[in-house]
Amino acid sequence: MTVGIYVLLGGMSAAAMIAASGQMKKETMIWLGLIVLTAAAYGRCFWLVNWLILHFIK
Repeated sequence: MTVGIYVLLGGMSAAAMIAASGQMKKETMIWLGLIVLTAAAYGRCFWLVNWLILHFIK
């Protein structure tokens, strides 16, 4: 769920970037992919840290 939320937030920020520029170019698609992948990576890291804390603290 955490990864999905971060991907959604990354997608929303990328959509805002596309809406602000008013055009869809190859470079815009590359940035869109990078933003979504980075957001997913942050979500995954956040999930992993939480899992490690819950797993080893108990």
